[in-house]
Amino acid sequence: LVGIMRFSAFPRLVELAEQELLRAADLPYGQLFDHPEIWMPRRHLGIDYFAPARIDELLALETYVPRLGDTSFTLQV
Repeated sequence: LVGIMRFSAFPRLVELAEQELLRAADLPYGQLFDHPEIWMPRRHLGIDYFAPARIDELLALETYVPRLGDTSFTLQV
């Protein structure tokens, strides 16, 4: 056992960061599904790995919106 988190686990962490950002903006993720006019498909997901995350290591993800358009937005974590 190497003791590092699998690279495939990182997208789940990104999704959690996204949900927390929406919650902070008073848009709880669960309520978005109650409004079919709001749909957030993923067009692109890119991750640059700089160092491995160790299992049980505390991670902090900062999420922000660098681009906000009329019909889309970009999230950066």
